[in-house]
Amino acid sequence: MGVWLGKETRKGLNRRNAVRSAIRIRLLIALALMGTVFFARLWMISSWASDVPFYDQWQAEGMQALVPWKLGTLSFGDIVAAHNEHRVALTRLTAIALTALGGVWDPRVQMVFNAFLFSAIVTIVWWWLQERFTTAGGSVLVTLALAMIAAVPLSWQNTINGFHSQQFYLIALSLFGINLTLRRPELSRGWWLGVVCLGLDLFSMGSGFAAAAAVIVTVLAFEKPLSHVFRSHRITLAACAIIVVVGLFLRVDFLPHQPLKASSLAEFLHALLKLMEWPQKGFPPFMILSYLPLALLAWNRWRTRTRDSFHSWDCVVICVGIWSAAQLVATAYSRGAGAPEPATRYLDSLNAGVFVNFIAGLALLSRCQTSGWRQSILRLMVIAWCLCVGAGFARQSDALFRFTAEPIRTWFHDMTLNLARYVSTKDALWLHDRSIPFPDEALLIEFVGNPELRGLLPVSVREAVSVSVETHEGFDEQRISDHSPAFSCGTFWISHANMPARWVSGSLQPPGMRYLRFEVAGKSDAADGARLELWSDDLHTRLQSIALPKLNPSTPSDVYVRAPDQPFRIVATQTDSTTDWFAFSQPVGMPAFSYFCLRLTEWGRPLLLTHFALLTIACAARILAVRQTRSPKFPGFHTSGTRSAS
Repeated sequence: MGVWLGKETRKGLNRRNAVRSAIRIRLLIALALMGTVFFARLWMISSWASDVPFYDQWQAEGMQALVPWKLGTLSFGDIVAAHNEHRVALTRLTAIALTALGGVWDPRVQMVFNAFLFSAIVTIVWWWLQERFTTAGGSVLVTLALAMIAAVPLSWQNTINGFHSQQFYLIALSLFGINLTLRRPELSRGWWLGVVCLGLDLFSMGSGFAAAAAVIVTVLAFEKPLSHVFRSHRITLAACAIIVVVGLFLRVDFLPHQPLKASSLAEFLHALLKLMEWPQKGFPPFMILSYLPLALLAWNRWRTRTRDSFHSWDCVVICVGIWSAAQLVATAYSRGAGAPEPATRYLDSLNAGVFVNFIAGLALLSRCQTSGWRQSILRLMVIAWCLCVGAGFARQSDALFRFTAEPIRTWFHDMTLNLARYVSTKDALWLHDRSIPFPDEALLIEFVGNPELRGLLPVSVREAVSVSVETHEGFDEQRISDHSPAFSCGTFWISHANMPARWVSGSLQPPGMRYLRFEVAGKSDAADGARLELWSDDLHTRLQSIALPKLNPSTPSDVYVRAPDQPFRIVATQTDSTTDWFAFSQPVGMPAFSYFCLRLTEWGRPLLLTHFALLTIACAARILAVRQTRSPKFPGFHTSGTRSAS
């Protein structure tokens, strides 16, 4: 008897240990997946982006939100005011919050926030799907698909433009709202949270009401007879109908964008079919295959709607697919003139449609339990779909990094430099017929000239600290020109070639920001002969020594140093002949939060590789653990379609 109890105890302990191990592996996969997506986007931000506000951002955030906030006149009307066809209230609130937190209007901080928001959405979606796909194979397939679709930032406009948080709010609020309203009991806390998400979706983008409309269509089309539908879901239908009506009421017709809309049914259909080709652009047969898994799942669900529970994952997948199709229709109509290729800012929504079709394919395979020719055809269809999508993503990624990356990087660099030089010199020639971050030169000058907005500008285009010179032995003061090194500040100092030199500034007060940014350039094989330091006001104590990189004669490098909290002086020296010449600019103040985000993006590539390796190991461990323990079930997780309590 004692031996028998011992065996049962050991079995129980082994089972509990297996469950704990599986949960640890699941947490590890979630962490690695989130890190892979997050740091992939940080790598792109570090390689391509600028911290300068870009295009619509100047007006929608700067003039309509940050200036009233700075003046103390910000109202609810300012927040929800229309911008083109949209009411980007959530994006404006995000800009105000991050500006208040960091002290300046820094789009790079917004980009890092957007990357974190998107990676969090991906991780939550992955965690939710573990309830639907409990086998090791299904879980790993979902993980790899999410990593491929989300980590490769083909939607580079959303990644390197801080203003595009509305794209991520649209996706997050739509997914959360659909899931919670369909799978939680009416009037429960979870259901109310879903309704709030659908309501807030109206203030993400102009198509925000599409999620509530998709819920209505799903309930009416995939539930039991209408008498039961209106009895069981009348509150959900009423709430979603109110949201749709309010969304239509808030809709704005922006006259300058009328030429961008499809002018005929043929033009609209042509634009729609181009969107449906993604990611196999230029391969028309994929238009038929792209949404086929979702269509088959919807057909299967419609045929069994009187037998299966409505509140299942499959209905959520179908509803998200309907929402994704609605986004395609809205894009094809509003930007369908000439049937152009889809702009990259819409690719995150298109990728959501790709992923939901992948999930629909896996759901079809899990529903089809019988063997035979039907299952074989279904399996071949899913494999063919996956191969087409994988080849499309590989081709788009290759084109992005081979042909698109360098022009984008160069354009953003030139745009930043030209605006910074204008801010420093007030000479509009630096903006005329050059790359600038707003299409209208006169309006850009007006925006930058606004005193409240000018005081919030980020470090790259911020006015430099005014510096007086006390000693300049061997250094000459120069002004920037098209023939000088590409300094962004109007004034810089350059040493004479191959001779000792010493430059000392006048007394400077603490700048009120945590860091100072200098630009340095020179002609030498190493920076050993050049030094840039901060000394106490009496020149008795060296406060900071700035580590200089290898000097470049044409392209200055940015160096950062912690700003002293006492009066100080800048001291520059050239001590030997290994340095032909050495040049440096006026310093610019930089808040600590902006500095932290800048440094974080610079770690994007190594941390991406680390998390991707961790993700690969965790997926392998997931498969091995299940093989050894015969896939123990997680407590509280199930595949049935019943609603869970809030």
